[in-house]
Amino acid sequence: KERKAAMKKAAAKKRAKRRRRAMIAVTVTLSVIVISIIALIVATVLRVEIVEIDGNTLYTAEQIIEAGDIEAGNSLVFLNKEKLALKLQKKLPFIDSITVEKELPSTLKITVSETTEELCFFDSKTYYSASKSGKVLNEYSSAPEGLCVIETGEGFAFEKGENYTCSDSKKSELLSALLAYSSNSKENETLINISDVYNCYIVIDSQKVALLGSSSYLDGKLKFLPKMLTTLNGENYNF
Repeated sequence: KERKAAMKKAAAKKRAKRRRRAMIAVTVTLSVIVISIIALIVATVLRVEIVEIDGNTLYTAEQIIEAGDIEAGNSLVFLNKEKLALKLQKKLPFIDSITVEKELPSTLKITVSETTEELCFFDSKTYYSASKSGKVLNEYSSAPEGLCVIETGEGFAFEKGENYTCSDSKKSELLSALLAYSSNSKENETLINISDVYNCYIVIDSQKVALLGSSSYLDGKLKFLPKMLTTLNGENYNF
């Protein structure tokens, strides 16, 4: 009798567990269905109707909307702000930074900060204008006026809308040092040549040529260079 009672009790516990599991499964399923219905309703109601764009001068609002594939009626709920920002920065290189905000129920607000051409890279075939941070902005068949040309030679890769990359660590370090010098210099550097790390040089005002030679002791050379520029007078000076 005790054994039968124990067996009945164990069977009752199993049935109770099965009922609880079934109830949990039903509850979860119903919850998923309800949430899906609510999300569908919300996504249907909250759609893009107004696009506000601020900070743009180089690109029109129409260009930004087209580049972002933004269409009236797009779901505001499922719109990925980060992906949209990256897409716009890639397709419209002169956009330096961008903020995307959703203002319910139907407004998408885009605020952009634009950049300008500060540098020009030359890989022996094509000229690439770039921002101060190194983002490639445009391609040219000839050097654009007013920009310092950096002759890189091999080891660099340039893709419009992306920062340039360099697989040569020596050239990368050399370029960083020379760009830092140029940004603090009072002179007008018109060309920086690092195509040969053992024979790099700087051209100032398209006349004065400072032959730096190898990248060895570069800090000392650059520190000494401003003192020598006053004596160059259009002549070459070899360190």
